[in-house]
Amino acid sequence: MATALLELAEAAEETARDQQKVARRARALDRERGRGVSWSQLLERGSLSGLLDLLAASVARILDATAKLRRVIVGSLSDEGLSIRQIARLLGVSHQRISALRNRGG
Repeated sequence: MATALLELAEAAEETARDQQKVARRARALDRERGRGVSWSQLLERGSLSGLLDLLAASVARILDATAKLRRVIVGSLSDEGLSIRQIARLLGVSHQRISALRNRGG
């Protein structure tokens, strides 16, 4: 089983590939818009919605990997004996957020 750090690395690499696709597609769509293609035409063809879907999936992947890493860090710091307030200070978030991460996996 991969560690949270390795999962984040894999998510980042996949997201980087996606972002290259996003850049290429956005430039191509911009060229089409420059030739007078309307937003509705782009949407009807699925070109624009495909771009938006790719962006949403990419963001979701990184957010999921980040959340998992954050939960692992919080759990490990807690196991090391740090208080909720100490962990919150180290991570730059509220102690309520740390409590939520510990208690609900939030």
